Amino acid sequence: MMMLGYSSKPLHLLVLSLVVAVSACSGNTGETDQTLISHTRSTFHVGGRTVNVSTPTTGTGFVYTEQIYVERLTPIAVTHATPIILWTGLGQTGTSWISTPDGRLGWAQLFLSAGYEVYIADQPERGRSPLLPPPFNDTDVSQSVVAGAYASRLWTATQSFPNQSWPQAYLHTQWPGTGLAGDPAFETFLAAQVPSLLNQTKSEALARTAGAALLDHIGQPVVILTHSQGGAHGWAIADERPGTVRAIIAVEPQGPPFINQGFGSTGPGIVRPWGITQTKMAYDPPVTDTAELLVENRTLQPDREGRSECVLPAQKRTLANLAHVDVLLVTSEAGYHSVYDYCTVLFLREAGVPVEFLDLAAEGIHGNSHFLFMERNSAVVFARVQAWLAGLGV
Repeated sequence: MMMLGYSSKPLHLLVLSLVVAVSACSGNTGETDQTLISHTRSTFHVGGRTVNVSTPTTGTGFVYTEQIYVERLTPIAVTHATPIILWTGLGQTGTSWISTPDGRLGWAQLFLSAGYEVYIADQPERGRSPLLPPPFNDTDVSQSVVAGAYASRLWTATQSFPNQSWPQAYLHTQWPGTGLAGDPAFETFLAAQVPSLLNQTKSEALARTAGAALLDHIGQPVVILTHSQGGAHGWAIADERPGTVRAIIAVEPQGPPFINQGFGSTGPGIVRPWGITQTKMAYDPPVTDTAELLVENRTLQPDREGRSECVLPAQKRTLANLAHVDVLLVTSEAGYHSVYDYCTVLFLREAGVPVEFLDLAAEGIHGNSHFLFMERNSAVVFARVQAWLAGLGV
């Protein structure tokens, strides 16, 4: 494992460290009170590999690629022994967890105020985890970036677009503002979007390796909290390092199993051949070819209006390295994941994974969409997540 910019000896940390204070969150509004939480902040890079390059300006030598940038936030008074890793979704960097687009405390700061140590990662080849460009990189580095209209329609203002392709869209009320161009919170959110790899199989494979390196570096059991596209990465990282992930909190994770759902209609073909991932997972009985999972799959019809059908394996197999990982899967009322996240829950349960489904609408938390951890009631949702961790003794 390669580790960059970080030594095992505290006096030799090649990182920026400082003590700061954050305001703890109060009540259900997400407003701040006068409680100050002191913590240290350090940054480092971990994982990656070296490649030889030759440039006219810097000459010939090796450089790093595929490493990830990580921030470590440690409260002066740590009251929970298990650290939290925050892993972003498509187009995001770790800044998504620090504060909300309208300036309230993000979930990273709420975890700090609750006494948790927090690690925040940028995905490989994104943001502060640098992408080595051609001609030095011979892998697929094609990228895309989220446009404003896309973000409004799918994430921040779903209720404002007629004829949406999922029926719950009109229920969205919690974004802090209009969610449209010109709104200050939306403009702040859009300005934070960064290019992401188009090749999702490569992205997941890099995340699996780099995430495993981060777990090795931390050296103790962790909780991984993922969002959206990063959801598949959480499963893959836990699979890569069995026994090191205590729990996974999957906020609207990439899904559903095997196929994409076009919000009511089946997408084009198999996109997650290992069920919930594109990279190989350990099953019991073992699977060497994904055709074994697919040859006798079954289609489960939706149990109520507004949900999609589910594709599930016909033969019972256990996800061997996730069977002892407690999972909380969180789904909003108005986001497109409300159509199919229940399929991911069914898949995990049939695969022997202990999973609790936090369906926010069923719990009386209304109006959220895909970026629920940024929305006006983000502190309310956080409280439910923290209560689940407390129930695990974490």
